[in-house]
Amino acid sequence: MSDQARPDRSQPAGESGRVERTAAGANAGVRNSSLRAALEALPSAFCLHDADDRLVFCNRRYREVYPQDADAMPIGRRFEDLMRERLARGEYAEAVGREEEWIAERMRCHANPQGPIEQKLANGRWLRIDERRTAEGETISLGTDVTDLNLMEQALKLNDERFRDFIEASADWVWEMDADLRFTFLSENVERILGVSRSYIYGRSRRDLLGDDYDHELWERHEEVLRNRQPFRNFEYQPVAAGIKPPWLRLSGKPIFAEDGSFRGYLGTATNITDQKTAEANLRASEVKLMHAQKAESIGRLTAGIAHDFNNLLEVIQGNLELLGEELADPQSKEMVEAALRSVSRGAELTGQLLMFGRRALLAPEVIDLNRNVTAMGELIRRKVPASIELEIRWAPNLWPAKLDQSQLEAAFLNIVISAKDAMPEGGRLTIWTENATLTEKELGPFSDGVEPGRYVVIGAADTGHGMDPATSARAFEPFFTTKEVGQETGLGLSMVQGFVHHSKGDVLIESSPGQGTTVRLYFPACDQPAPAEPAKADSPAPHAHPGDCLLVVEDQADVRKVVAAKIETLGYEVLQAVDGASALEVLRSDTRIDAMLSDVVMPGTPQGPGLVEAARELRPGIGVLLMTGYPSKTAGERIWSSPSCVCLTKPVSIGSCLYFRVGQAASILCHALFWAVSWPASRAMNHAI
Repeated sequence: MSDQARPDRSQPAGESGRVERTAAGANAGVRNSSLRAALEALPSAFCLHDADDRLVFCNRRYREVYPQDADAMPIGRRFEDLMRERLARGEYAEAVGREEEWIAERMRCHANPQGPIEQKLANGRWLRIDERRTAEGETISLGTDVTDLNLMEQALKLNDERFRDFIEASADWVWEMDADLRFTFLSENVERILGVSRSYIYGRSRRDLLGDDYDHELWERHEEVLRNRQPFRNFEYQPVAAGIKPPWLRLSGKPIFAEDGSFRGYLGTATNITDQKTAEANLRASEVKLMHAQKAESIGRLTAGIAHDFNNLLEVIQGNLELLGEELADPQSKEMVEAALRSVSRGAELTGQLLMFGRRALLAPEVIDLNRNVTAMGELIRRKVPASIELEIRWAPNLWPAKLDQSQLEAAFLNIVISAKDAMPEGGRLTIWTENATLTEKELGPFSDGVEPGRYVVIGAADTGHGMDPATSARAFEPFFTTKEVGQETGLGLSMVQGFVHHSKGDVLIESSPGQGTTVRLYFPACDQPAPAEPAKADSPAPHAHPGDCLLVVEDQADVRKVVAAKIETLGYEVLQAVDGASALEVLRSDTRIDAMLSDVVMPGTPQGPGLVEAARELRPGIGVLLMTGYPSKTAGERIWSSPSCVCLTKPVSIGSCLYFRVGQAASILCHALFWAVSWPASRAMNHAI
């Protein structure tokens, strides 16, 4: 051996052999001592079992781990005996209650080591034991205390769970991109929200996923941020890629750089904000509806405030013009008077439209069959529509009845027909139809607030005109909004339509697009009452007054009272005048003959119109009563309309027709009265009260 001392030739052979053996033993001792010292210094528990599985060596750390073994002098003890003694002392916490099973499993691992195993000791520490077999059949065992490592792993696992919980609470998912902006990581929620597997997205960029939509200006600006490696927050978009549900998403991300400064990619979060976007859209729609309602309320209040005085002025103007017209013989002068009267009628019509838009006009609803009304309007509609427009009318079978003001319905629908005609200057097609519709809670989205689920009767009109863009369509029902040239239209037609429909507890929907025409649908609540077989027919008017017939006119405005009295006198009546309800009561209590009374509704003092009607009927049972007003007062109007023998006219009124009043069962004509004759359809007569 190279480390043995060479024999000294100068010494005797026997002595030389003895010296060599002494030197070799000394060198082996030195080596064993050095190895032992190294093993003793190991931070891990080391032990050696011989081929008979007896312990032949254990280092200091081993004795510290098993201090009771050191007290029992374990050297020379068999491995299984040591294990059982330790089990008996309860040193293996994981073996309690299953000692034999545990010892059998441990002996299998010891006889054929396959890798590290971990054992939990009674003191709570964990050992990772790595055993190896030598060629001579010895077993080398190295035990490392991994308690701190396990605690670190548990803490890391807990931190991972906390991080995952935090991410799920702060965003719907986390994403990561590489330097080529391709997705390399996505958390699980992306599958639930987008409806696709993560494998579908991995390896693709947003450009790959969004296709042509990525060329949108929005994405061009975002890509500029990415190219400049800048962080971004709250980038919102709605993916439209094939196979992906279209939620609204909000992204935030920051660039990631390596230690050398090279760009590694992006890390960020994504949040599903679909519910928020839907809520924002609903809020905007509600704000628009509220603004429209407030505008209608403001116009209604304004119109109601000026209607009384304005209509009284029109009454004076119209009355004097009519009286003047009766005196004139010159055709040119008569034409001038007629032109002035047409302007008065137009002023009254505008006031009525404003009142209807503001829901201040009083309706006279009755159960009707819309099919019958559309048929009745058919001839009038055909006169309004030129020959260049093809007209088609379709009636729904078994149409439900509705309770509506017929004259207002006709006026509203004629406004729609006129708008459709104006949208087709070069001709086209106008389709009018009726239908039944049942609205569910889910179908109320496009309807106004206040519309409830249930049965509705629909009357619609569709034209093939030039149509409207979304901005114009959204303003179609605004008062005074019009696309026509200045002076051609007031812009109140469709707003009046909407006011009437809403006043009738229904709604109106409009659909339009440029070049595709416009469709308008009026929805009215269906009525459970059947419509009468035939509409009620008015009695034929009487063309003259009976000798001695006397009419009491009650009006606080002197000019109005005088002109009304003068018009009535031209019809052959004797006229008495009263300036208010109190003076009218004095006349009614007297012995003077009074066959009928015409009274204003709103007057100073008491009683006012409705109260005066009640008092007149008590004082003179069977008296004919007629009211007129220029002020919209729904409460008073409802009291008036509660009696079929009391009619209320809207100022200005004109000479032109006759009105009957029946007294008791005699059905005799009591007075030759006034009737309004403005430019709306004649069927509006008596349907416009206060």
